[in-house]
Amino acid sequence: MAAPLQRRVFDQATLNHFLDLYERSSRGPAFAERPSFLACDFSGLDFSGRDLTNFSAIGCRFVNADLSRSNLSFANLYAADLRGAILKNVDFTRADLRGACLRSADLGGANLQEASLERGALFFASIDGGFRDTAVPVKSAYYRQIHHLAPEPIRDTDMRGVILEHADISDSDLSFTDLTGANLTGANLTRSNLTGARFFGANLTGAKLQGAKLRQTNFVTAIYDSAQFKDCDISGTVFPREMPDFDAEFPRRLARHTRWVQSLGSEGERLDFTMIDLRGKKFDGLDLSAAVFTLSLLDEASFAGCYMAMAELNGVSARKARFDKADLRGSNLTRGNFTLANFQGANLGMMDIAGMHPMSVPTRLTQSCIMAANFDNAVLTGADLELADATEARFTSANLAGAVLINTYCYGANFRGTNFDNAVLTHVRGLEFSLT
Repeated sequence: MAAPLQRRVFDQATLNHFLDLYERSSRGPAFAERPSFLACDFSGLDFSGRDLTNFSAIGCRFVNADLSRSNLSFANLYAADLRGAILKNVDFTRADLRGACLRSADLGGANLQEASLERGALFFASIDGGFRDTAVPVKSAYYRQIHHLAPEPIRDTDMRGVILEHADISDSDLSFTDLTGANLTGANLTRSNLTGARFFGANLTGAKLQGAKLRQTNFVTAIYDSAQFKDCDISGTVFPREMPDFDAEFPRRLARHTRWVQSLGSEGERLDFTMIDLRGKKFDGLDLSAAVFTLSLLDEASFAGCYMAMAELNGVSARKARFDKADLRGSNLTRGNFTLANFQGANLGMMDIAGMHPMSVPTRLTQSCIMAANFDNAVLTGADLELADATEARFTSANLAGAVLINTYCYGANFRGTNFDNAVLTHVRGLEFSLT
């Protein structure tokens, strides 16, 4: 068997040559040599409509590539980077996608029957007998053999924001997979292993989950209207709660919270809406400082003009929610889904706390999904956006002085007139395109 092509960056013409060769060899004798690939870069290239049965592309990059309508059944895509890839109607039957990154990929109509999507990592054996992660920048001469270390899982499969509308994922293993913000409307997940999977802010409307393993699965902030859960193992599964008599109960809770704030915690009670379904509720102009909304469902809720300094909004689903002109200084918005949310004119800057030990607390948007959100004229001085997904977000005339953008995704974002003075911009994806 020929050695795989390693660590090459392909253009479309070169790729077409190898794909033609692969398809010809697939139609030939069973022992015909087929090209395989290891840690190569196919970003932005076109694979659409190709027959790539048994294709091997371990650790390769397919960022924003078009693989629509291709046949990748039995393919080995272990630890592949498929962020933003077009995977519509792809046949992934029994494909190995362990450790793959499918963040924001479009898998509408894809077939993932019996595909393997559990955790995985990519390691190489070195001449000293140890193992090195592919991310470690050492000379290629040290690498001799590829190893799959499935018994020692390293990282979850990243499927945040993927589109899987009406996709067939039956009998697949998605254990411990991160499906935050995924669109699984009408998807077939029957008999799949979803143990420990995270569905924060995911849409499972009409999904079929009959016979699925849902142990320790987290559906908090997920939408699962008309989903079918017959014969599921739901031991330890977490679902969001509804708040009965909200219109009567909320004013009482707000009054106790106001006393708690005014008395610096000596009276009243802090407002706590942890894991509560508050979709579409109106809170405009209220004082919700230091209120707790952890893991709550806030889609299309309105907090316009609210005072929410030091509030806890970590892990929420707040798609299309309104925070325009709200004061969110020092708030915790980590791992939330704020797709299409409105932060226009909001203050997400540092919160200065006086006292014997004065401090400045940054607003945290770490690992949050803020795709297509509106931050026009917003203040984000010192804000932490590490690992946030700001794809197609708007930051026109926003103030990001001193903000931290490390491994942040900014493809298609609008930064016209944005102030980046003293900002930390490290490995920011797509920023060079967003500034042009």
